[in-house]
Amino acid sequence: MQGAGKPSVYIAHFHSRGWRLRHFLVTAVALSLLPGCHGESGTPGSDEGPFPGMPALRLDCTTVSPGPDDPATVDTGATPRADADAEILALETSAEFVAPEPLYQRIAAELAGIRAGFPELASIGVFPCHPADSVLLMFTNEGLAQVQDGTYTAWDDLNANLRLRSVQVFPRAQPPSPVALHFEGRYNVNRLAEAYAGLPEVDSAVPNGFVGDGSDICLARRGPQHFYIFREAHGDCPSGCIGEFFTAVSVDGDGNVTKIGEWDGAGSAPGWFEEALDCREFLAGNTP
Repeated sequence: MQGAGKPSVYIAHFHSRGWRLRHFLVTAVALSLLPGCHGESGTPGSDEGPFPGMPALRLDCTTVSPGPDDPATVDTGATPRADADAEILALETSAEFVAPEPLYQRIAAELAGIRAGFPELASIGVFPCHPADSVLLMFTNEGLAQVQDGTYTAWDDLNANLRLRSVQVFPRAQPPSPVALHFEGRYNVNRLAEAYAGLPEVDSAVPNGFVGDGSDICLARRGPQHFYIFREAHGDCPSGCIGEFFTAVSVDGDGNVTKIGEWDGAGSAPGWFEEALDCREFLAGNTP
């Protein structure tokens, strides 16, 4: 997802077919700034397939909603929700700072229905773009000294509203050291990074990261219809999965579940995978 602030980030993002290393946390080398957020695209879908004529939103791991939510004042009381998978999918597909409650409730009900109807999918969960409850900060030397002695107060309002759970200072041979903040709730960490990057004595702020790979669920929203792709990954997980198997399921506005198709990741991608443009950033490196 998106970095914010001045140069120096600690996340690298790598994709390749059959091997997906996501969000490798690098604590020794400062990289260039991550790209800015991508807005929604009006690229139309095909005239055939599960969503004829519906536009692909082209959401990705950098997307931030243009809404006015201020992390220091927005209502965070609803998060974390009981269904982590549904809350993360609601964050990824709305790009809002806090997952919208109606969207969360719908996704939670749909996931429950899909897993009940197709038990083979029940063990597959969401592999999020980033931990939705953490952000990584780089301070100036002066700022880090204040953090370490407990006198840094510029983040107090943000920390209080976001219900800060813990502060973690990573040791590093040359200062300053990365500081990870961990929160009680789940948020759009792109916006979170933007908010913390604007504080005094903060050189940069980026979402925290993961090492490795695993199974995943992607949601593509097409008007009243939701289209899910379940990716079952296997072989050398979590380092980097060798094999994968995709299952596509659609759910209409009345909650009716329909299985669209399956694909083992080999050869040409089926039409439903090609049409799910806004899922490609969230799944393996299969790009038709």
